Amino acid sequence: MARNGSDRSHTPSPRTGGLSVLIQDPDTNKAVLDAAITIELHQLEAGLAMRVPATTESADMRLLYAANFVLPEMGQWNAVVVVDREGVQVRVPLQFTAAAPPPPWLDLWPWLLPAPVALGLYAANRRLVAPHTHDHQPA
Repeated sequence: MARNGSDRSHTPSPRTGGLSVLIQDPDTNKAVLDAAITIELHQLEAGLAMRVPATTESADMRLLYAANFVLPEMGQWNAVVVVDREGVQVRVPLQFTAAAPPPPWLDLWPWLLPAPVALGLYAANRRLVAPHTHDHQPA
């Protein structure tokens, strides 16, 4: 598949991501909960761009704004956090790298680990409680 003149032989898989933001009033240092937050994401290599809203409802902690998104490509991404409040807009740029997702088997290891541990404990128990053989004969 050719995209922007580059030949790619792999099929990209989406990467789930997220970004949390804490907005504070500069005078009081208290959390601001009435702003409109947007995350602008750009991946220049593939020519991708997206805008994602960040809300307090999406956040685990209610003092934060959170945006959840799926990145269609790995690589270097540029992002701009856009904060709109009371007619004032502030833009904060940042960069991050989206890595390849972990292999699927990694999600299974907690389910696979108990069997070898149990077998090892059983083998150790059998070895400790097995009757000991002695080389000498009773007289």
